[in-house]
Amino acid sequence: MLSFDLANQLSINASHRAGSRDTANAATADGTGIDIGELEGTILVVVDAAVASTGETMTFTVEHSYDNSTFTAVGADALVTPGTGAAATFTVNTASVAVFEVLALKRDRLRRYIRVKGTAAGNGTPAYVFASYAIGVKKYAS
Repeated sequence: MLSFDLANQLSINASHRAGSRDTANAATADGTGIDIGELEGTILVVVDAAVASTGETMTFTVEHSYDNSTFTAVGADALVTPGTGAAATFTVNTASVAVFEVLALKRDRLRRYIRVKGTAAGNGTPAYVFASYAIGVKKYAS
């Protein structure tokens, strides 16, 4: 009988912990880098954002890095819709659109670290409430 302890196999890490952020327009809210070196297969990325303040938007992207210091955007073929594998982007968070979205990352197209980046735009005093997480399966149980 094949069995495993899911709690020891599953890795859930926050790039942005749930909370409120005041981010100037045209500024970014860079998430914490997540080491995915011990993960295999598809990695799920979850973005959960309440509606933004009036006139504001937050665009979410995923970046990767070799050294957890210099990050660049993941390739368009790396971020996909789970189930279909079609290239995807996160829905833009606005004053009328909350976001709760799960997209998948192809592990073989990524560097060692990933993070979610939010880019603010708008007309005044932005306020955002959001979180982002990466979920994956470890290669080896501990």
